[in-house]
Amino acid sequence: SSHPMKSSTNFVPGACAELKHDGVRWCVPSGKSIDFTVYLVGRFCLKRLRSLGDTTGDNNIQRWRQSLRVLRYTLRGCLGILLDDSADTILSQEGELCPKEKATASLIKSSSPESQKILGDLRRRFCFNLMDITCVIAKGTVDCESKSDENQSEKKEGGLSISTDAKVCNEVIEISELLLTRRGAQYQSGSGKTIWRGQKEILVDFFLTSECDYIQNILLRADDESQRGLNSLYKDGEESGKNISRCLLVNRIHIANQTLTASASSQIPRRLKKLRDGAGTNATIPASLFTLEMNMETLQSHLSSEESPYKDENCTSLRACEAVIDGLCNLSCHPNINVRGNALSITDFLMTRFGWVVKHRTSRLLSAISLRDDDLKGVDGIPSTQELVTQVNAQGRRTRLAEVVKGVLKLVSLPKILKHMMWNETDRFELVKTVCGTQRLLSLLPPEDVAKVVYYVNSIFLLFRSRNFSLLRVSQADQMAHESCLEFLIDMLQDGSKSATAPDEKNDEVADDSDAGEMHWRDRLVASWFLLQFVDEKDLVTTKPQLMSKVWTTCFTLIKEEVGQPIQRVSLGLLGRLVSLALVDMSQPESIGAGQPDVSLL
Repeated sequence: SSHPMKSSTNFVPGACAELKHDGVRWCVPSGKSIDFTVYLVGRFCLKRLRSLGDTTGDNNIQRWRQSLRVLRYTLRGCLGILLDDSADTILSQEGELCPKEKATASLIKSSSPESQKILGDLRRRFCFNLMDITCVIAKGTVDCESKSDENQSEKKEGGLSISTDAKVCNEVIEISELLLTRRGAQYQSGSGKTIWRGQKEILVDFFLTSECDYIQNILLRADDESQRGLNSLYKDGEESGKNISRCLLVNRIHIANQTLTASASSQIPRRLKKLRDGAGTNATIPASLFTLEMNMETLQSHLSSEESPYKDENCTSLRACEAVIDGLCNLSCHPNINVRGNALSITDFLMTRFGWVVKHRTSRLLSAISLRDDDLKGVDGIPSTQELVTQVNAQGRRTRLAEVVKGVLKLVSLPKILKHMMWNETDRFELVKTVCGTQRLLSLLPPEDVAKVVYYVNSIFLLFRSRNFSLLRVSQADQMAHESCLEFLIDMLQDGSKSATAPDEKNDEVADDSDAGEMHWRDRLVASWFLLQFVDEKDLVTTKPQLMSKVWTTCFTLIKEEVGQPIQRVSLGLLGRLVSLALVDMSQPESIGAGQPDVSLL
């Protein structure tokens, strides 16, 4: 009763455990605040973007840098109120909304009709503007190493300078991250709860706690009945109530709000995909809006228009976001190494929000590494490596091919993409063919880039090896893909002078492999490791006997011929695995009388 904050005459605001008399006053935006925000966005951001479409003014590179920087700063401030559709449309889907989306739509409804109209289409418009810019950048860098005299005029017009300017490309990458993954939460907001717990521990009165324990132990030893059944968890001197400061309470509520905001960045894209494709996981994704036909004149006309040129109801913000991801994949193959690195890191982060785009681009990435993408130029944002084979720079080297290949290899090594390739036998087979068949690709690259490309290929193999696991082959298609993979590896190890091909590609690739040269010992070592890991106990019973006989023969041949080489040690491991699997299978009671493994070669 003598505590100053408990004085009945002089009440002190913020007293512990007395928050009911000291209400926390939150700053909640009103409709007028939203109107003022829309006014600022139109005054400074939209006006600058429209000026980029002005063909009569001085549209230089510095103007592009400044306007994109203004757009980035604008997004950092107003992303929390940018919705993917109008407020009325979103509120009509109330059963599917996340809390952040519902609260934002209700707040926008309190603004003026003009503000509601602008905000309802603003995020979608920004996404399509960003998509158009990435398309122009992709068109200018897809073959920038071999320019004819007729194409030199494009550089003077500004199209190529925007494509090759590192600052413009980096601004586009940062804007992509903000627009596709941010919904108003602060950076590193997830670590706020850890900091809050630390602050809470600091405020614990350890001296009071120790004194309380001392007095309580004395009373218990004296057999004081008043101490029996006392809850000793509350030792803060506040009438056995929990002592939490007002600042900690406010911070905890703020952290909870930030958590809801941060989770909206992944919940809203999934909701939009479910709304478009249904609840099924095997829905067909519409064709990408990303194109290499975009030119500077079309981009300027789109930027200068008062309304978005994409008025079709199928041109949603979700499709624009997927097209922007294609543009980031193209930037991952950019001639500038800093742009490639930034685009790769942002693409990796975007895969956590738009994970369904991985499934439809794994085959495109592998075909680019294998130089089998003649008709796939620009698909998923990746230039055609087969066309780049004929493109050389002033020194007669395929520098652009090396840049694209390095970007594609880094994309394949991203965790999300590599994880998807490991979940079925067909994708594993394609990855094995790609990793073990890079001899022709290396022979075409400039000598200074060969070592780095080999390192990137080995990085993919090391990541696969660290995450490898056995798959259950429940269908006939999985079993056939597994057997085809084993045949490919065996042929590759038996005929080491040439890069092996898949059984269904031998007739088509004879001419392509004629200049591949002898297979490097590293490729054969990787192939032997794949064979060691992919053979399991099911192969000894269900796989064709001729195939398993070839596995045993290949194993003994490698042990005999590769004396003192690393591949011999891997072959010894393969022999031990085959013997152990055969003996374990023969010891099973159910194998007696059934199809037993062929161990006659032992």
